[in-house]
Amino acid sequence: MRVRAFEEADLGGDWPRLWRSARARRDLWRAAGEPARGFCAVLERAGALELHVGVDASLRRRGFGSELIGPALREGPTLRARADTDEGRAFLGHHGFRAVGEELVLERRGPPLARRAADVRTLLPGQWLPLSDAIFGGALAEDVAGRLLLGAFVDGAPVGYLSARDLGVALAIEEVAVLPRHRRRGLARALAVEALARAASGLAVLAVEADNRAALALYASLGFERSSRRQRFERSPPGNCNSRKSAFGGSG
Repeated sequence: MRVRAFEEADLGGDWPRLWRSARARRDLWRAAGEPARGFCAVLERAGALELHVGVDASLRRRGFGSELIGPALREGPTLRARADTDEGRAFLGHHGFRAVGEELVLERRGPPLARRAADVRTLLPGQWLPLSDAIFGGALAEDVAGRLLLGAFVDGAPVGYLSARDLGVALAIEEVAVLPRHRRRGLARALAVEALARAASGLAVLAVEADNRAALALYASLGFERSSRRQRFERSPPGNCNSRKSAFGGSG
């Protein structure tokens, strides 16, 4: 059994989307076994590397996880990852990651809700990127291809957006954000309702910061229920203590 460079032939599940992302650091991707039974996918966002690691139970506690993430650890910048199991949290802690936040994964299954009287429509990439930059200082999503982009407009100008991806079995809502001066006007709700109307499978999922009470109240009112809980971890270079909160589940 060996750890090797990840190859396109290894793609399966959610890996194709990550592999084809404009932010994929394919030089740092690794796989274990033939056929692959362990993976480390790496994306570069906002000056940090985001790790997505999956290891078959038969390979755990045998050092394969450490080998898989080794190239990313040696790269040097801030590293980020998520874990929803005690084993995953212990693994990240062992490699110098610290917990910086907690997210709740929510899901909703059911019919669409009545739309509100708000100007919500498809958002063009050229409109979304400047808006995301104004809210977050840079677009958090890695690319536009295959993504549902909805905008909330006031006086003809976009002031909020929702981005999501149709996974086939569910609509994954990735970001919901509204410019500060336009929050608390029901625009985030209007965006979410429109997205739910476009969820062909009837199932929608999202992640939200566990301490974001406004967002949790919003999604509860839309019928979302907690599915799981996961922690966000970060490993910073010496002297760098910056962290960036997830934008998932923003409210307004």
